[in-house]
Amino acid sequence: MAWRAGDSETVRAPSHWRRMAPWTLTRRSGAFAALVCTVMVVLMAFHAWQDRAHRLESAQDVNSSLAHALLRHAEDTFGVADAMLVSVVDQLEHAQKSPAWSAQLERQLALQVAQSPDVADLSVFDENGALLMSSKPWATRQIGVTDRSDFQHHRNTPLHAAFLGFPSAGTPPDVWKLTMSRRWNTPDRGFAGMVVASLSPSFFASAYEATSLGPRAGINLFHTDGQLLFRYPADDKQLGRSFASQSLFQTLLPQRPFGKFRYIALIDGVDRVAAYDGGSRFPIVVNVASSVDDVLAGWIRETLWDILITGALLVLVGYLGFRLTHQAVRQQRVERALSENELHFRLLTEMSGDMVTRIGRDGRRTYVSPASIQLLGWRPEELLGTRALHAVNLGDKAGTDSLLAALAAGTLTDQTIAYRAQHRDGHEIWVEANIRTTVDVATGECTGAVIISRDTTERKKIEAGLAALATTDGLTGIANRRRLDEGLRSEWRRSAREGTVFSFALMDVDRFKAYNDIYGHLAGDECLRMLTRILSASMRRPGDLLARYGGEELGALLPVTEAAGAWEVAEAARLAIQAAGIPHEGSLPEGVVTLSIGVATAYPTPAMDLDIGIERLLRAADRALYVAKNGGRNRVAVAQVTDRPVPDLARTPDSVAAAS
Repeated sequence: MAWRAGDSETVRAPSHWRRMAPWTLTRRSGAFAALVCTVMVVLMAFHAWQDRAHRLESAQDVNSSLAHALLRHAEDTFGVADAMLVSVVDQLEHAQKSPAWSAQLERQLALQVAQSPDVADLSVFDENGALLMSSKPWATRQIGVTDRSDFQHHRNTPLHAAFLGFPSAGTPPDVWKLTMSRRWNTPDRGFAGMVVASLSPSFFASAYEATSLGPRAGINLFHTDGQLLFRYPADDKQLGRSFASQSLFQTLLPQRPFGKFRYIALIDGVDRVAAYDGGSRFPIVVNVASSVDDVLAGWIRETLWDILITGALLVLVGYLGFRLTHQAVRQQRVERALSENELHFRLLTEMSGDMVTRIGRDGRRTYVSPASIQLLGWRPEELLGTRALHAVNLGDKAGTDSLLAALAAGTLTDQTIAYRAQHRDGHEIWVEANIRTTVDVATGECTGAVIISRDTTERKKIEAGLAALATTDGLTGIANRRRLDEGLRSEWRRSAREGTVFSFALMDVDRFKAYNDIYGHLAGDECLRMLTRILSASMRRPGDLLARYGGEELGALLPVTEAAGAWEVAEAARLAIQAAGIPHEGSLPEGVVTLSIGVATAYPTPAMDLDIGIERLLRAADRALYVAKNGGRNRVAVAQVTDRPVPDLARTPDSVAAAS
């Protein structure tokens, strides 16, 4: 039997309670309350211990992911330096040497260092350890390196493999550096010297500073023999120190190239949970560690709160148990206990971070929790009697109005909606509202609804950012191939529906492989970014879409554009790239970066198959690009479409027509 405060009938205790002696009822109630309290304490302790283990495990998972990412960053950095070393060694061993050649090579060293922020210096030493040339023109020629481990390694080892050196004092002496070197040989394969690339350990700090693992976290970059190459937070006194005796190098690393472990650091004595990841290209290991105290700081606070809340609940359970023993004696005590339960329920509701609102069938608020201050900026008493779901964005108002209309008609069903609302201070937020209808127990009719609302603005921003990343090319910042494919399909459907046409231009950078070979891949990436900026400026219509098609190929979607108009846009783009004058020694006779462009025009109809039509369009543009390439490059070719004449190209000697 259930009791409710305000019932008109007299509440009576069950007959077996009336027959039970008061002390027996008290003892049984006390035993039951003790059992409930014990179960609650055990469950809370079990949950707290599980949460502690989960937090430590989650911290290690985060450290593992971060160690893998930082390892890739370090290997990419060393890879760039090694690529420079390979290029310099190749020129030293095969080029015809002369004073002019030496001066040119030294200038090239300086140019490569200037284009690579992670390399501080490139130096060439002869077989006696004397400095032959350097990317720094002020470098002293009296530097001797015969006593260095890298020089002795290359002199005694006839292999060309790269050698990763240990941290050493640079210039000035308080600036530390890492070195990577390769041997270069005489024509008879004798030892001719070594080429050294110097990297400042502080370069790695730019990547490590972006992490937020806590004030006592540590990130270490080791050589696989245990030498510390870099540490964050920075500690120059520890650089070059050997940690080979640690379990990471004695036990863990020999068994697995990556993993998780817990240890007490030798440097500062802090208990840490850590993860490591060893390199496959270079002899390096990245170790990311978080302080156990930092990881569990939030857990300790939450556990203390859980203890306080559980203690309060235990007191409540004991109190309710005590009140239960008197329910068979007086109805007033039953009503008082139920009233206090209602009070506690309201207290728990008002402590919630979500705004709880109760509304009648007229759509007006009859109860508002204090969370309204945080969510909407209004106090609960200011919202009582007002219409629910107010200050809604006009774009979402139709949906919220239909919900209130369904509530008034008694047909509203439980559901969750999301809408934009205006905060009291004027800014707009996203709100997610869970709506549950309430019914009269006696009649079964809808009496109103309970709405639980929360702020989801940050989640919407994250979702929008992820959607943008999914359709953006990471190198150039323009649309990627996925976005281009979506645009082609969308434009095909629109053109077929409206009876219009659209064109597609496929662009390729002339002799781009030679550009990468001459200037390096980093310069090639910067060249692509410059080209996309110029091309984006030349396409002024809002509907035009420039995207990276693949590699050095770019695609331009030109809605509502005939072949002649598409040719004009492509020709303007070609001239703009040529006029930019980006140097390219491998592209003759122009001597600058140029584009070859193939243009094709689609004439969709509702009867055409979308996938087949787009495939034919792309093939036509590709054939036109092939014609432009074979015709001498740096020109525009327009695909010939059946029964559709190619535009008059008499005024464009640099452009050609391609047969479909």
